[in-house]
Amino acid sequence: MKSRADRWATALLPFVATLSSGTNAADQNVGTGVSPVPNTNLTRVTVASGMTAGTSGPTFVTAAPGDVQRIFIVLQNGIIRQLQRGDGPTEHTVFMDIDARVRSVSDEQGLLGLAFGPDFATGGYFYVNYTRNDGDTIVSRFRTLDGTPNTLGDPTSETILFRIDQPSSNHNGGWMGFGADGFLYIAQGDGGGGGDIHGVCGNGQSLATLLGKILRIDPTGTVGTAPDCGLDAGPYKIPPGNPLADGSATGNCDEIWAYGVRNPWRNSFDQQNGDLYVGDVGQGCWEEVNWTPGTSTGGENYGWRLFEGRHCYNSLQGCGATASPAGCTPACSDPAPVGDPLPSGTRLPIWDYSSGPGPECTVVGGYVYRGCRMPNFHGKYFYGDYCAGTVLSFEQSGGVATNHQSWTSQLGTS
Repeated sequence: MKSRADRWATALLPFVATLSSGTNAADQNVGTGVSPVPNTNLTRVTVASGMTAGTSGPTFVTAAPGDVQRIFIVLQNGIIRQLQRGDGPTEHTVFMDIDARVRSVSDEQGLLGLAFGPDFATGGYFYVNYTRNDGDTIVSRFRTLDGTPNTLGDPTSETILFRIDQPSSNHNGGWMGFGADGFLYIAQGDGGGGGDIHGVCGNGQSLATLLGKILRIDPTGTVGTAPDCGLDAGPYKIPPGNPLADGSATGNCDEIWAYGVRNPWRNSFDQQNGDLYVGDVGQGCWEEVNWTPGTSTGGENYGWRLFEGRHCYNSLQGCGATASPAGCTPACSDPAPVGDPLPSGTRLPIWDYSSGPGPECTVVGGYVYRGCRMPNFHGKYFYGDYCAGTVLSFEQSGGVATNHQSWTSQLGTS
C-alpha cells in the first residue's frame, strides 16, 4: 500500500477557495453586480497563510449558505478558522476549537469535514466529521454561541449524530455536504489498511457497513425513519427514498446512498444541476473521479474493490488482477467502459488516470465553476493531484469527460 502521508488539500487551498467561496447554491444573487470578463486567465492568489502544515494544516475550505463575506478553513488538528472578506492572509481567527477531542496524529485522521446547515442563518447549526481520540469517526452537530451566524461556534453544543468504528487509521474520507434536497451527504472511506481486505468482497461492496459509502441522512431528525447502522445514534433520521433501505436491523444499512468507494477525498455538488462529483483516491495504480447526474435516485455502485478506476482489482493480484474475487459480483472487465454498463447498478468513473510510474498518486476532487466573473470557465470541473502538484479540468458532456486541460503552469503549483 502506498503511503498517503501529508497528501492533503493544502497545495490547492488558495485556488479551491477562489472556486468555492462565492458560488453557494443558497445565494441566488451571487452574480449581482459582477461584470463578466471574457477570455480570462487563471492566477494563483494567496487567500490564507500562516497555518501549520502536516497534521495541523488545512484540510478543507468552505462558506456558509448565502455568506459571501467569510470563508471557513478546517484544520486537521480540530480547529476551524474564519477569514473575513478583505482581510489579509494572516488575519484569520478561530471560529471553533475542538482540538482536545480530535485525534490527528496519523496522516489521515483529524477534523476532516464541515458543512453548514441550510438553516445556519436562522439557527446557527453546522456539522463536522472528525476522528475522535479513540480512533473512531464521529459525525456531530454544533451551534453558534447565540444561534445566529455572526457569533463563534460553541464547542460545548456538540450533539453526536453517530459514530463509526474504524478498524485502521487511514481511509477516513470525511467530506460532508448538503444536497439540493436539504439532506446531508457524508463520504466514508473503506476502513483502511490496504486493498480493502475486510471480508470476501471488501467493505466497499458490503451493504451491511457504513464504510466505503456515500451516506444520506436528515441530521435534524425531522423527516424519515429511525437510524439503522450508526453507532451511538443521536437525533438523525433516514430520509424517504434512500435507495437501499430495507428497514431491517440485520440487512442493509439504510443510511447508504451509494457504495463502492475507497477513500473519497473531496466531493462536491454542481451548484447548477446537482450533479455529484467524487474524487476517490486509488490503491496503487488508478486514481478516479466519479460522476452521477443530479437526477439520480441513488444506489450507485462505484466499483471498489472489484474495480480500481475502470480496471479489475482484487487484493491478491492488485494491479495485475484480471477478474473479480470468487463469489463477488459484478464480474469485471478491463478496462470497463464509462457509465453504467454493468449489472448491479455499477457506475464506473467518468475519468481515471494512472498513478504510476509517474508522480501522480492522489486525486483531490474539486468543483465545477459556476461563478459569474469568468464565463470561459463556466462548466469546467477542476481537480488536482496532490503528489504531482497539478491542477486540471475537464467538462462533463453526456456522461463523458471531455476537453481535458492542465492549468498547472499558469498557477505555478508544486
